[in-house]
Amino acid sequence: MRFNLSKKLLIPTACLIIIGMAISTLVAYFSSKNALEKTTNFQFAQITDSLSANPGSWLSCNQLDIYSWGRQYIFRNVLGNRELTDQANARLGELTNTYGFYQGIRITDRTGIVIASSSPKNVGKVNVAERVYISLIWNADSRLPEGIGRPFHFHATVLNLY
Repeated sequence: MRFNLSKKLLIPTACLIIIGMAISTLVAYFSSKNALEKTTNFQFAQITDSLSANPGSWLSCNQLDIYSWGRQYIFRNVLGNRELTDQANARLGELTNTYGFYQGIRITDRTGIVIASSSPKNVGKVNVAERVYISLIWNADSRLPEGIGRPFHFHATVLNLY
């Protein structure tokens, strides 16, 4: 008789404990799942904001670099001065190697002829005015035509050469 009484109490009590533990486990699972999803979404939003701001700041820094280089005596006075042309070529080569992400840095006259370059073999031989992207920049047209090739980025600044 005692065995039947313990069976009658033990089985329902064990079932209630198991059901209670299952319910508390499910509640903890769903609340932690929601918290993780919110945290993950928040972190993705932060990363996206950070990455979208990065190219803009990178471009601004590059434009400031080029602007400040354009104010240097050696680059402002290179036109018609062979000694400064050699020095400017060397300096542009140093800048290209130092920065690493510039493929080339060139200074042109008003007609587009390269007068100083990080690659000295281009001096006097390359006319950038004939290039589509240069004419678009000089004409303040930001659209590139079909078939221009792989994406690139181009910076330009005007030097008032004396």
